[in-house]
Amino acid sequence: MKSILIFSIVLAMVGCASRKMANQNQTDAAGVTAKYQGKIVESEGCGYVIQTTIDGAVVSLYAVNLSDEFKKANMKVQFDFIDSRAMLPENCNATKVVVAENMSKLK
Repeated sequence: MKSILIFSIVLAMVGCASRKMANQNQTDAAGVTAKYQGKIVESEGCGYVIQTTIDGAVVSLYAVNLSDEFKKANMKVQFDFIDSRAMLPENCNATKVVVAENMSKLK
């Protein structure tokens, strides 16, 4: 009887640990990326986009939450981003739509 009780407790603890690890993996898989560096570029149809390099390719990121302090052409920035499901504005040729996070100016 005692061994069944101990086995049940151990099994419950392992189950809880597995759920916690699964939740952490979902957070990591949500699209949170490492720090990127880029520059703000004025783009016809988009307003301002962030030009950066991802996996060796130059891309234009349309940040749906770009604040006014970063809407200056040729400003160098450092940022994180996650992919957004928002639509690109009409006539915007950006590569992807993102939500910019932890954005700061570079000198």
